[in-house]
Amino acid sequence: MATNIEAMHQKKISLFFLLLVSSFILPLVSCKATELTGKSKIEFVDIPGNGENVEPFQMSNTEITNQQYVDFLNTALRENKITVGKIEPLGADQLMFAGFKSRNQQCIYDNNGKRLIDLLGVRVTGDHNHNGEFELWEMENPLNRIMIEYDTVKKSFNVVNPEKVDWAIYFEKANLPDGVEPVDSIMNWAELHRFWPEKKVIKKEQIVTWNYGNYNNNVVFAGHLDLDTELPTLEEVKNWPVNHIEYYGAKAFADYYGYDLPTLKQIQWAGAGGKNYEYGTNNGTVNTDNTVYSGHSFDEYPKKGKRQRNGETAKPKIPDFSKFPGKDKGHVQSVKLFPPNPYGVYGLSGNVYEWTKSTLADYPNAVDRTGKDTEAYIRIGGSWNYYDDAQSLATKEAKNTGAHRGNDHFGFRVVNQR
Repeated sequence: MATNIEAMHQKKISLFFLLLVSSFILPLVSCKATELTGKSKIEFVDIPGNGENVEPFQMSNTEITNQQYVDFLNTALRENKITVGKIEPLGADQLMFAGFKSRNQQCIYDNNGKRLIDLLGVRVTGDHNHNGEFELWEMENPLNRIMIEYDTVKKSFNVVNPEKVDWAIYFEKANLPDGVEPVDSIMNWAELHRFWPEKKVIKKEQIVTWNYGNYNNNVVFAGHLDLDTELPTLEEVKNWPVNHIEYYGAKAFADYYGYDLPTLKQIQWAGAGGKNYEYGTNNGTVNTDNTVYSGHSFDEYPKKGKRQRNGETAKPKIPDFSKFPGKDKGHVQSVKLFPPNPYGVYGLSGNVYEWTKSTLADYPNAVDRTGKDTEAYIRIGGSWNYYDDAQSLATKEAKNTGAHRGNDHFGFRVVNQR
């Protein structure tokens, strides 16, 4: 009898200690945010170190997608870690970059008041040759809007279905900032043809992908990767890299999941693929079969003047925007459109420029795009609307950019320090 009582006593003690230990362990486990699962799960690849100034790390094998970012926003919103701002007129800091944006903005903020994204960010275009006029050749694809929206009734975010967008609003002056004229129409955009008036059909010979010109209103624009002229599906858009992301929009995502933004050195090292590649592609070159970019060479741009890069003695020529050959009429593409590099990483060159946590202090040879900005970080990797050289991962093509800037070709990926 005593033996049984003693055994029961020991079990109670063991259970007590188990509960005591659990009370310390469980909070430690639950302090990290829930991982993305299913189709939204982030896939990492192992990147070896160089034995000197790069330690081994893991990098997401693609840029973060619209769906992954929506999943983050929804969980962060439920946990009160982000705030959805009001629909209100563009702030003073946004007006200077208004271009062809919406008249209003609806920003998402973290708990420190840092802006992550503007949900009303639409196509970014404007007076590219700075002659004081908006011209038809300067217009950019309406599909360059941010493809995330907020449902005020359900209090949740979702990826935009292109088939359910009222595309007409982007051609109405009332929806645009003061002084911005909508000089194009919905019938100038091939991928929106199902929204055209009845009996209006695409004439293939009228499709223009790139060239500068004084076009009449019958011209039809399409990107060189979208010559099928079909509207992207919802599933495609879910797998587009999220864009219009500001620096803190990228950082908030990384912090939430316990990851980090890469340094410029990490992107350069991963992009080299163990083969000393300058471009983060499958073979170290840039062409229309392995990179999402404009499809054109820097040499095709008229040049003027010279630009001094910080810390460099060379003064490279820059494009002559008064004779600009035209804006790319495309948009971002799915993150795995082309083959990965030798390390298994997709799209380190092209699609969207990617934020890093590096600064100009770390890389004084980067191009400084800050103007009056006081806080800035480097982005690298080129984008869908830039020429071949801009897809280079060399420091001379890195852009030091204000933390508050968001654009139709700004995105990011994350790293996991092993």
